Amino acid sequence: MKPTDTNTVAEITAWLDAHSIDHTGKTAKADLLALVTANNATSSAASAATSSAADSSAASSSAK
Repeated sequence: MKPTDTNTVAEITAWLDAHSIDHTGKTAKADLLALVTANNATSSAASAATSSAADSSAASSSAK
């Protein structure tokens, strides 16, 4: 589960580390949470693109 403002800085940085997100130089909770939010937006977009590509491939295969 993604961290929120109720998590400690240590918990947020651990989550960022687990997701290979660079947080060098970021020590404020708000800055760290901004990285969490940015990563989730990027991950969601990447997942949507992957799903869309998979759906296109499946549709293409079915049409043959």
